Amino acid sequence: MSFADDFSAEFPISAGRHSLELPEGWIDENSGEVHEYLRQDDNGDWRATLRFVGWDVDGDTQSIRDIKEQELVVLHARHLDDPRVPAYVAGWAAALRHIFEVHAELRAANELPQKIADQLDWSMPADLCFPDALDLKRPKTAADFTDALLSGARRLGALLS
Repeated sequence: MSFADDFSAEFPISAGRHSLELPEGWIDENSGEVHEYLRQDDNGDWRATLRFVGWDVDGDTQSIRDIKEQELVVLHARHLDDPRVPAYVAGWAAALRHIFEVHAELRAANELPQKIADQLDWSMPADLCFPDALDLKRPKTAADFTDALLSGARRLGALLS
């Protein structure tokens, strides 16, 4: 599979009151121009427009609380030939799902500190992506990348503490 296929296959990443989505591309009816939300730029970096949706939940009813959309680099050109890219993508998606699930579980138990809830609620898509994790030498498997992304306050671990 290609990077685009691996990356696209992980979406949506969703649990509880949060979801990260990769919008579908669209064609401008007037110009015929194709707008792709996952594309390789002139520098060789892969860029994606990601949509982070916050939901209000009342019983079985969900309504959109906020939507934040941002274009960002999701894979640097320097990592294109790294054989660990599929493991990184799977590990990153698993780490995000874990964050969303933990927040949902703690909120349901009324044990989610407001500061921690706010950190995720106020996040932008760029706060949820860490393509530089491929600069790390130790992670090899998806589980290794999940662990690396969840450890420490400089990556996704900040959304748990």
